[in-house]
Parts: sequence; C-alpha cells; structure tokens
Amino acid sequence: MAIAKAECICSECGEAFVCRSFRHKRAFADSFEDWGEENVDLCPVCRNRLKMASWINEARYCVKLSKKLHLPPLEGSQSLIMSAEYTRVHIFEAGPDAGEEEFFDFIFETCTSAGWWAAHKSASSMKDLIFLMKYAPKDKPIWARWKRLQTSS
Repeated sequence: MAIAKAECICSECGEAFVCRSFRHKRAFADSFEDWGEENVDLCPVCRNRLKMASWINEARYCVKLSKKLHLPPLEGSQSLIMSAEYTRVHIFEAGPDAGEEEFFDFIFETCTSAGWWAAHKSASSMKDLIFLMKYAPKDKPIWARWKRLQTSS
C-alpha cells in the first residue's frame, strides 16, 4: 500500500494544497502524483463551494419548473422547499409506471409538506417512492387515506 501525494495549486483561489490517494503499488502512486499535479486544479474548499453553487442553481430551476407544471405549492422553510422541489420535480419528470397513475396524482395533490418530500429524497422514481413509503411508519396515514379512496371509488 502506498500513499500518493500530489502537490497542487487551486485554479480558483491560488492556494497550494496536497491531494492524497491510496494506491496498491508504489509505481501506481508515483503515476498518480504526476497525473495529479497536472490535472487536479481545485482545492477541496473550492470544489465543495462550486458543487454547492451548482446544486443551488439546479434547485432554483426545480422551484421555477414546479410552478410552470402547476404543482401544488409546498409548505416549509425556503431551504427545505428547494431541497423538496428538487426531489419532487425529478420524480414528476420520471412519471408514473403503468397502473400507478391515480396514486401518482394522489401523492402530488396530497403531500404538500416540504419536510415530507425532503425525507424521501433518496427516491428517484415513483417506484422508489412507493417502496420507501411502504416501510416508513410516518407514511401509514397517507397509505390509509389512499386505501380509503380506493375502496370508496
């Protein structure tokens, strides 16, 4: 096991930093050091700042898109709404699977809490969302309401 240490300079802030990586052989570590000094040009602080700025821009886009799609407005703090809209819009764009259209409409009309959508942020499709909901104790009232609507129809 060898540790590669590439001495780099950040292209954003100009600070010198060391990029470390573990390699199985010393030759691979030496190769990484050469490569890293030429190709790694963002320090961890600047990389995180740019990543966060990119996420914020995409979340703002999702908030605007949800208004264009006429989705019900979410309730919660501004930062929670941005996170929730990111999840909600991506699930909306994925669309329902066959036979899930009514449940799809029910979820988007019923679940207007930004906290609820943020809690289900690991879902990327309606199928994922249904899976998460089946095993979450907090979602039992939503399932019960859905079942009542199913039996009354």
